[in-house]
Amino acid sequence: MNAVRFPPWLWLLAALLLAPALHGQVPALLPVPGQVAPSIRAELSARRAELLKRLTGLREAAKAYNDTWANRDLPEDDPLSRQGLAAKARLDRARADYVRDANAYNAAVQAVPPAGLGAVETRGEFFVVAADGHRLTGTVTAVPLEAGTRIVTGSDGHVRITLPDDTVFTIGANSDMTIDSFVWDPDDGHTILTSLAKGVFRWVTGKVARKDPARMKVTLPVLAVGIRGTDFEVSLEPGGAGTVRLYSGELEITERKTQRMFPLRAGEAVTFSAAGECSAPTAIEPPVG
Repeated sequence: MNAVRFPPWLWLLAALLLAPALHGQVPALLPVPGQVAPSIRAELSARRAELLKRLTGLREAAKAYNDTWANRDLPEDDPLSRQGLAAKARLDRARADYVRDANAYNAAVQAVPPAGLGAVETRGEFFVVAADGHRLTGTVTAVPLEAGTRIVTGSDGHVRITLPDDTVFTIGANSDMTIDSFVWDPDDGHTILTSLAKGVFRWVTGKVARKDPARMKVTLPVLAVGIRGTDFEVSLEPGGAGTVRLYSGELEITERKTQRMFPLRAGEAVTFSAAGECSAPTAIEPPVG
């Protein structure tokens, strides 16, 4: 009994239907956002580059498949027919894996806080009030960095905000902080002014170290703290007294009552009263952790 042979036109049609048509069937990769923290941008750039390399490989494999199998006139029971189907199955699996990973990458890009938002890690009791009065609670992954945004923590609250240049500021328990101004320029860093009404505030400068303390400042009821590239912490009691501890870098302290300005250097701290009286700088121990 002769083997059944398909006419060439039918085999060609089947090959064209079976051959992976990559164009239009894989998701376009979103560009990496420019105004995000460098660590996030580097990670997304590496993922995108790897996906583009895989896409090139898929297209080359699809072309090789078509060149090999598209015009073959083979009986259905020929071993080569089974090889062609197996090759298509492998290519289909590779394409499906690529689509899955490309969609995951695009979702990660879309989840990145856009310019003007700070990536947030939280625990315990807290809430955020946006400038328009909208209250954010529960799962919050980004905070709008605009004038009027207020962040309040409870007795076990903790909010950690990462700015686009990897600068991190942390708000501890029983704290109340307001963002007075925020401007981000990917080429020139950021300008951020905040006010702390009570609580604990920790700042660690990222990759853009500023020499102008007027561009990064924390305002307290009786003091203003101008920030140079640095690591410092402020503790402010509800009554208005508190302490500023500087672990690295330099701060410019201004007594709001007298307008007296003086520098605070690494390894020093000052205490202040609710009336605005500042102590002389004293030596401190390095922070734990």
